[in-house]
Amino acid sequence: MTPDLTDGIVYMDEYVNYIVNTLGDAGSSTGIQGYSLDNEPALWQHTHSRMHPNAVTVTELSEKSIELARAVKSIDPKAEIFGPALYGYTAYDHLADGDDWNAANSDGKYHWYIDKYLDDMKQASDEAGVRLLDVLDIHYYTESGRNGTEDRLQSVRTLYEKGFVENSWIGQWCQVNIPILPTIQNSIDTYYPGTKLAITEYNFGGDDEVSGAIAQAEALGCYADANVYFATLWGGSNYIFSGMKLYTNYDGNGGHFGDTLVPTVTDDVSLASSYSAISGKDDSQVTVMLTNKSLTDAENASIQLKNSSSKYQAAAVYAVYGDSTDIRLIDIVDDISGNTVNVTLPAYSAAMIVVSDDASDFEGLALYDPDKITERTETFTDIDSLINKNGNVEIPITDAANLKKIILTADVTSSAGSSYGGVGGGLCVDAEAADGTQFWSSKTFSIDLGSGKTATVTFDGTFTNDEETVEAVIYDGKVEVQKWWDYSEKQEQEIADTLTMKITNVQVIYAVSDTLQGDVNADGKFDIADVVLLQKWLLAVPNTKLADWKAADLCEDKRLDVFDLCLMKRKLIYG
Repeated sequence: MTPDLTDGIVYMDEYVNYIVNTLGDAGSSTGIQGYSLDNEPALWQHTHSRMHPNAVTVTELSEKSIELARAVKSIDPKAEIFGPALYGYTAYDHLADGDDWNAANSDGKYHWYIDKYLDDMKQASDEAGVRLLDVLDIHYYTESGRNGTEDRLQSVRTLYEKGFVENSWIGQWCQVNIPILPTIQNSIDTYYPGTKLAITEYNFGGDDEVSGAIAQAEALGCYADANVYFATLWGGSNYIFSGMKLYTNYDGNGGHFGDTLVPTVTDDVSLASSYSAISGKDDSQVTVMLTNKSLTDAENASIQLKNSSSKYQAAAVYAVYGDSTDIRLIDIVDDISGNTVNVTLPAYSAAMIVVSDDASDFEGLALYDPDKITERTETFTDIDSLINKNGNVEIPITDAANLKKIILTADVTSSAGSSYGGVGGGLCVDAEAADGTQFWSSKTFSIDLGSGKTATVTFDGTFTNDEETVEAVIYDGKVEVQKWWDYSEKQEQEIADTLTMKITNVQVIYAVSDTLQGDVNADGKFDIADVVLLQKWLLAVPNTKLADWKAADLCEDKRLDVFDLCLMKRKLIYG
């Protein structure tokens, strides 16, 4: 436990030993489930130049992966090993630039570097008598999606569609490995069968436009179809998150995509991609993810559900489109015939369509009304007037309970002339939970280098307090913008560089609340049941939860207490 600081060795085995003794092993509810061998080794000479100034070699990476995997497995055999976290296509193909790969594959045995890595790990595992690689770990950042909206809408196809040619150097020069995920799976099946696949960093872009939601929705369906075991988004916000929520919480009440994929085909994936699922073996309800990639035209879709014993009666259509990241219920179809559902999707949209054999599943749901005002925006352009004593921009908040998002527009400049980079920080607040607890918290943001770049930060009525997310509001009517970090091309080259962020515009967007005062159980009416529920909550009766605590804040002081209860009783009696 006391390492020699002069021997040039990092004692990862002692680190794993410490974790197991502190948290339990991977088989416990608190232990670490998996270990990543490292991160993007083909870039070590750039990201860790002082420790590893030369390009990693094929032999070196295999030897270090095997050594570390054996050390982890000897201490925590139930843990999964993820490796080697390749940064992108070039690393899949030949690891790092240089002649090393050509020498390692001089006999032409391997199709690309991934084959060699899997083969080395398989042979070492056979020798050790234990699997040393559980999950092949790659990163994937679209090349064509960087070109803009139309390319992003098609970018996911490189992962799954044979013959598709994307608009990038990958499309031009690398067709031998397209589609990428089936090619990787073939490598696994050939050199180390049973190895799982993880995409531990990915991003198709489009944070601030609908194409981000469409690409994200298509990617998640593609991952499920390709049996990807583990996938984690790197960065992302706004529309990208909406693409995720279509699968995980499309109705705001936990409605989610099924867990059993149903084979699904569309006539033209350049126009519409689709994935479908049921829950277990129960096909009484089918969830259908469907996109409309046309930028200008609404499209009529005919969804034909075949080989099902169920007779479907109705469908609900939840969609992301237009200028809002909200998922909206735009239609309830009740004229299904012959298990064919006809729906119309808005131009440039992603939707989750829930088809049920029981029409009552959708009774009482309110359709989105485009004429109903749901947001109001306060815009600030005189930014100098918002500078506080700390030298930071301080944004006034006039309706904390209904704060929805803040959009920052800024010019980010590099003192050393970097071609890429960015800054990040936090929108810092003093928050107050429903029980009156006050605490400091923040929402993070990042803005790329350049003029007029934006960052959108969403607020959902929760803040983090000591790593616990709790329902809370901003209690002092302000948000402070703090810059915490920056990175740039020149900094990576160890050249002095300072990135400066100058905010030019701030938009604060509030939801227009239609909360019924007193309706704390959110059943659409105010009655004695709400009074009883609040009284139980104030008395700390176990398992008592308020569906909408803000509806009970009749004193409008952002806290709940006996005075609110008295006013609720008075309101119930006298109206």
